[in-house]
Amino acid sequence: MGFGWMLLGWLFMFPTIGNVDIMPDFIGFLIMLKGLSCACKHCRCFDLTRRLAMFGVLFSLVSWAYQMFCWLDIISASAVGTVMRVAYAVFLCAYAINLAISISKIATETELPKIRVRGAAAVPLAIIMLLCGRLAWSGAVSVISSAEKDATISETLKWAMRIGYIAEVLFVVYMLLLLLSCYRWICLEGEEDMPDKAHKLPTPFDIIEKKKNKDKEEKK
Repeated sequence: MGFGWMLLGWLFMFPTIGNVDIMPDFIGFLIMLKGLSCACKHCRCFDLTRRLAMFGVLFSLVSWAYQMFCWLDIISASAVGTVMRVAYAVFLCAYAINLAISISKIATETELPKIRVRGAAAVPLAIIMLLCGRLAWSGAVSVISSAEKDATISETLKWAMRIGYIAEVLFVVYMLLLLLSCYRWICLEGEEDMPDKAHKLPTPFDIIEKKKNKDKEEKK
């Protein structure tokens, strides 16, 4: 159902503290979009998440391009960048919430209560850990980078950056584990009888699983 692609795409959502994101979010959104398009064929609960991913490709590309231009000194950092960072943090939180809700819904349909509960739990976690965490560390980084060389950086600001960053990283890991559970318990069991299985491009996880099954058969 595309959870393998969603998992690979979500890997690009890890936050990067630096001038340029070496794992751009727009690549992750493109990869997840493939998985979401596949999931939409079997469950309409992914429709809104898919549309948000399409918008996410453009939004994250513009955000990444702005970072590049600032890094190359083509443009100077301004209030526009601050507004863009806040808006993107809010959007990323909204996307994560919709993805979690979609997972919770399909887990309900497939009678997987544990995954449903974990998907529901991801909604408040997205607000607390992703949104608040992103705003905390990105705001702290912005203040620190704009401070003068000899200026004293308060410990409160430093801790806000550290805690916010760790919180967002932990949320990304949480979603990775959630998507991995979906891949294992929904895709591998649920896709066996799907008519278009032979026409779908296999993910690296499908290839690994196929190799494992082949090795088991050879040992027998």
